[in-house]
Amino acid sequence: MFNVICKVRDDRAVGGVRYETVTVFDVVMNKNGYPHFLIYQDKQWKYVSAKHCQPIGEEYKAISHYEILNKIRI
Repeated sequence: MFNVICKVRDDRAVGGVRYETVTVFDVVMNKNGYPHFLIYQDKQWKYVSAKHCQPIGEEYKAISHYEILNKIRI
């Protein structure tokens, strides 16, 4: 598990988006090889595309999502 900041659509927020810190419980690849994160949000489990999320924490600064996947799978 690790934390990320995800962009979430919100019509009430300025500019129509807001950013929310969420915990990622699993990472899966879609049929094209792009990562999707399993998160728990609004009392339901969701798979969200990793392109809408940014990892947080010292160990994940300035590395790509694919490098994060390699760290998780080890």
